[in-house]
Amino acid sequence: PEHLFVPVVISASDQVKFELDEAQRHLRDALAFAARSESAFIVNQIGEMIFNVEHMQELNDILTDIDA
Repeated sequence: PEHLFVPVVISASDQVKFELDEAQRHLRDALAFAARSESAFIVNQIGEMIFNVEHMQELNDILTDIDA
């Protein structure tokens, strides 16, 4: 028998959203400090982490809207 995978999109809880917002705030602070004294590699990696958190939240919202 063929098994079908049907993804289920569940909206992130308020607590998860809050923690992701906090992580993003801390990463932005780290980026501000890193820009003054760290290598371009470190600055780039922190920037990518910020982007990934933002993108994850935005994509989750879109998928939740589509699923509704």
